[in-house]
Amino acid sequence: MIARETHTHRGLVGPDGDFTGAAYGAIVSLRKYLTSHPVSGVFFIEDAGVPQFRKDLMPDYKSSREEKSERADDGFREEYKAQMETCHRTLTHLGMHVVYSRGWEADDVLSSLSRAFRKAGKRVIVYSGDKDMLQLAGRGVTVHRPVSNENVKSVSPYYVAERAMQGDPSDDIPGLGGIGPKRAGDVIKELHDLGWDGRKLSALRKMLDVRYKKLSKYAYQLYEQWDDFERNFRAMNLRCAKVWASLDGARVLTGIADRAQFERVCRKKKYRELMMKMDYFFKPFDEVWKKGM
Repeated sequence: MIARETHTHRGLVGPDGDFTGAAYGAIVSLRKYLTSHPVSGVFFIEDAGVPQFRKDLMPDYKSSREEKSERADDGFREEYKAQMETCHRTLTHLGMHVVYSRGWEADDVLSSLSRAFRKAGKRVIVYSGDKDMLQLAGRGVTVHRPVSNENVKSVSPYYVAERAMQGDPSDDIPGLGGIGPKRAGDVIKELHDLGWDGRKLSALRKMLDVRYKKLSKYAYQLYEQWDDFERNFRAMNLRCAKVWASLDGARVLTGIADRAQFERVCRKKKYRELMMKMDYFFKPFDEVWKKGM
């Protein structure tokens, strides 16, 4: 969300010269959502590295992002990083809790928190436009996609497998040769017919070993590229013990809804619209914070 709001509000700065667009955009976007979706707590999850197991699987994972940013030289990454402290301070004054875990991506921590809340009997809403988050939908977890205003309550159990075949260029995860989106869907149907439930790779491998001579052309391509498929699947899967370990060293910046502190930040950063409509913006966050006390 912060990256999206940074893009949307590029160049917005306060009188002290600090960039302020990300925090402003996040507040406006979340305020709109909270007024129509009652929740009892809001957690902002931050990236704090890439886990070692993912680096071991894919040494080039996300490597092109830095290269593209350097080639573009448009200052976006610097503007994005420079706003994180302002975002933390502003959002915690609204009662939101900031969570991060050194050496882990936000996706990993978000998956782990969702699992922990579900085990505690709570329903979870993941507010994100990241397609990686869709695999968390289901079993009491709803993924809200803010751009399309779509609530995703479930996805196919083969969602990760299908994405593993296609890869993800934005994360430098290569797809399997000869299997595009259309063919990936056909292969998934065939795997379903074989009796695979979309979860354990070991079970799928045994099925393919037994039936490989009777596989269709494209399912056989999957079989031939098994190592690449398995690597992609393990790197992209957010529902596994390795990912859930991300909570072990997690840190939480506890949010306290404090109108006086929030007003002070707004005055300092010259958030004119927020200052003019203080009750309008502050009240929904305050009500959520009080519910979670």
